[in-house]
Amino acid sequence: MFPLTNTLNNKICSFDLQLESFGVNPDKFKEVLTTHIFNAFVEPWEVENRKKNDCVVEQKFLTKYGGLRMYLPDTNKVYAIASSNCQFYLGKDNGWMLIGEDDKGKLEPFSPALCVELVVNTPQEDGVEIIEDSERKLPEMMC
Repeated sequence: MFPLTNTLNNKICSFDLQLESFGVNPDKFKEVLTTHIFNAFVEPWEVENRKKNDCVVEQKFLTKYGGLRMYLPDTNKVYAIASSNCQFYLGKDNGWMLIGEDDKGKLEPFSPALCVELVVNTPQEDGVEIIEDSERKLPEMMC
């Protein structure tokens, strides 16, 4: 082990022992925190704004989908959805498209509806919580 790593490990162990002496379980602090909650359904705002070329809408799509992974069975590849850019397309199938990058750096556009299906069936990194439609909670005024 490198000296720095060894020193850090000793300090972490010492910190854990000090917490235990106060009756605190240090393992609670080592659990992975949820950093990204993904609603695994097409949300009403997506339907309303999919064809609206607006930077606020773009940011909402990036916040929801950015950084998630999806497996595309047709190509047998895993794509990472870009966190900083999506594209607005004009034409027949116009609207916002998310950009996926495969392990070789190839970029491909994906519709948000397709991404929902693919993300749900792909293992994600630690900290991503997927809420499926059956778990969807209605707003209080609708209950």
